[in-house]
Amino acid sequence: MKYLVLVILLAPLSVLAQFQTNNDAVDLGGGIYTLTPDALFKAGSIWYKAQTDLRDTLIVSGKLYFGSRLDGADGICFVIQDNCLSAGATGGGIGYGGLAGRSLAVEFDTYRNIVGTGNQNNSDPAFDHAAVLRDSITPAGDHVGVVNHASTNSSLVLPVALLPANKTVKDGAWYSFTIQYLPNNANHNQDSLLVDFNGIRIIKMQYNIATSIFGNNPFAYWGFTSSTGGSINLQQIEITKAITANTLKDTIICPNSTYQVNLPPLDRFKGVNLALNKTSAASSTNANNISSNALNHNYLDRWESLYSDPQWIYVDLGSVYDLDSVMLYWEFAAASTYSIDTAPEGADLSNPASWTTMSNTYTRTVVPTGGNDNYTDVIKFTSPNTRYVRMYGTTRQNGYGYSLYEFEVYGLPKYVWTAIPASEQYTITPNANSSNPIFAPTLTSTQYVVLLPDACKPTSDTIEITIQPYIKFGHDTTFTIPDQAVLEIEDDGYTYNWYTAPKPGGYLIFTGAKFTTPPLYQTTTYYVERADLPLSCLRTPLTAYAEIHVIIPNLFTPNGDEKNDVFFIKGLPLNSHLNIYNRWGDRVYENKDYKNTWDGENESDGLFYYDLKLENGTPFKGWVQKIK
Repeated sequence: MKYLVLVILLAPLSVLAQFQTNNDAVDLGGGIYTLTPDALFKAGSIWYKAQTDLRDTLIVSGKLYFGSRLDGADGICFVIQDNCLSAGATGGGIGYGGLAGRSLAVEFDTYRNIVGTGNQNNSDPAFDHAAVLRDSITPAGDHVGVVNHASTNSSLVLPVALLPANKTVKDGAWYSFTIQYLPNNANHNQDSLLVDFNGIRIIKMQYNIATSIFGNNPFAYWGFTSSTGGSINLQQIEITKAITANTLKDTIICPNSTYQVNLPPLDRFKGVNLALNKTSAASSTNANNISSNALNHNYLDRWESLYSDPQWIYVDLGSVYDLDSVMLYWEFAAASTYSIDTAPEGADLSNPASWTTMSNTYTRTVVPTGGNDNYTDVIKFTSPNTRYVRMYGTTRQNGYGYSLYEFEVYGLPKYVWTAIPASEQYTITPNANSSNPIFAPTLTSTQYVVLLPDACKPTSDTIEITIQPYIKFGHDTTFTIPDQAVLEIEDDGYTYNWYTAPKPGGYLIFTGAKFTTPPLYQTTTYYVERADLPLSCLRTPLTAYAEIHVIIPNLFTPNGDEKNDVFFIKGLPLNSHLNIYNRWGDRVYENKDYKNTWDGENESDGLFYYDLKLENGTPFKGWVQKIK
């Protein structure tokens, strides 16, 4: 099933603040990052902090700088990977070689690593090139990044020249790039990876990345790596824009309206150890067996307490979760009685009353080791809205301290929404943990910050919602039929459109702040909107009110001199009913919507009597003389 997030075009200030830098990478501001300095054996990487969904489009554009040393190295890689926000290694692997985890890389390689030119053989061509590679599996069963083009398992697209005529990119210039991942959700074997460099498409590949690379897991991290070895160069990147999921876009809404955000459900966290590499603390530590050893998925180290009771260790999950179980992997120096306690977001952890005991029973499995047995405990419970989890040991199984290889926590995370200012928190419905909240802000500008759960490191994103300002009017106006009217809005620099009817009808008749109408014969309303505001906003009415000042002449002279040739009634509104009678009382003319057109044709000179009734019922009677 495809879950749609907000897929949007982002300017640097929103998306670029979401990158984590590793090792020698430096954030220079404005979307520019140094990946490696011009120095020996350096490595740097930047990763977008939130996972992207490979069922959605991912497009990244910017510029690459490879330095100015013609004999320099090594290049830059764009990488999609699943091993959190890892750092790459130095040397000829461009920061990607040896990168732990499942991954795919687009390399922009500027150094020829072959036998005799470096400490590794990547089967590189003699020119600066791009290629697509994937991870390989080591004899120990680990996935690591590989940059050897001769590897039939890892080389997906063979090297292509970055520039025509095999020119070098190590010339001190910036080069534009665009990388597009375009999923085909009807047939993922036709998912496309497109790479443009310096305005030219150099790679087009169809490949099912989610299945072939990540084992049907569509969630992964993306970013850039680089390295130097014995040859060096200053290597930088500027990210100018990106299209990605899981990112919110500031928006403008109409007064008294709402805005809804739809984020993907968090089912992908089911079965994921939520405590992995999270922050921890313990009541005591013996030797170098610190608390974080129990959260690193390394069974060669452990947390060990002092030789006394009670002792505890807790983990900060970094976000709020609905928990269902804990697994404890003990050395033989295990607890015989203990409790699993939890605490919510914002709890004072130093206050014993902040902790709630979820369970003090467990199911234990003996793990034979050929010596002193180890143990695995499973503790099941239900604890909603939980951030902190503690093992509180009350009795040791033997005379040693509590000795714990791994402390694993399972459940499902929640989004956590916070309004800024806090007085707007009540405007989030149905609740602050919703994946599809509805916002109904009351202030001109309100920020809503969401804590995004992540298997590696929670991050946050912000949407700012601005309520459109009301259009700044002068006033409605009046006019005398059939004059023109002037309707004016305070000119505040915005573009205003004037329509003949409210939405969705009418047509555009004017753009600007000051509108001079055509001649009007009745009260007329126009509808104004600011051109940059949402289409859902209503147009605001502005009215020209007609003032009736009817002036009826007593003489007209239809002699063809185009002066006073018709019976012209000044200020005559629409739908005015006129009857003309001769002196014997015979009606010689009638018009139910008189337009000042009667010239007395076919009638002799003399006196005529008029009977005029306006649309509002006002009557006028009198005489007029025709003299030709």
